[in-house]
Amino acid sequence: MPDLSRRIVESKRIDAVLDLLGNSTILDSPAMLRRGGRACLAGCLAGLDPIADFTPLLQMVSGV
Repeated sequence: MPDLSRRIVESKRIDAVLDLLGNSTILDSPAMLRRGGRACLAGCLAGLDPIADFTPLLQMVSGV
C-alpha cells in the first residue's frame, strides 16, 4: 500500500518493519520507523520495477 507511513497512527513509533513487497514500498518502510528503528527488505512480491531517482542514502530517514 503506497504511502502507508502517512496513513497509520503509529508512524514514527514503530521499532521494526519487514518489507515483503520490495521496490514499491522500500522508501516508505523506513519512514514508519522511530529513530533507531530497523527495516528489513525480504522480498519483491510487488515486482521489480525500477525506482526513479533512487539514492538510498539521501532518501532514508535520518537515524534509521
